[in-house]
Amino acid sequence: MATEIEWAWLAGLLEGEGCFTLRKSKKGTPRWPMIQLGMNDADVVKHAMEIAGVGQAREEERVRAGVSKTFYKWDVTRSEDAVMVMRRILPYMGERRSERIHECIKTFESLTDYGEKNFRTQTHCVRGHDFSIPGNVYIRPGDGKRRCQVCIVMRREGVI
Repeated sequence: MATEIEWAWLAGLLEGEGCFTLRKSKKGTPRWPMIQLGMNDADVVKHAMEIAGVGQAREEERVRAGVSKTFYKWDVTRSEDAVMVMRRILPYMGERRSERIHECIKTFESLTDYGEKNFRTQTHCVRGHDFSIPGNVYIRPGDGKRRCQVCIVMRREGVI
């Protein structure tokens, strides 16, 4: 478990190097909060992820002026996790970042029935297909999100 000093350190790091944003829905509407951090220091990115205890770290090669360099990223894309981290570091953030965090949290809290907050208990898809009919629902391993099999087939056939 992270100490208060570590959370304050993480807040300072994200204040300067982080990004608090809303992932967009397929229709382009900003909906789901996420946090991103990227830098050239692998140990700093790893430590940030260890403090929060959530998210995924990855690395990618970047080429600038013909020189290849490894760039390290930490993403918290699961909305519940991102909001948890945002709430935890909020007391340490500056005014501009605090406003952005409040906006992300407010958007998350206002999600509709189709939103992230209750996808595990949905009884119908967004197009009204009944999930109680055998074979109509696919539950994604890992996150438990329900996907409508009817909509998947319709999308595959180009109907929607």
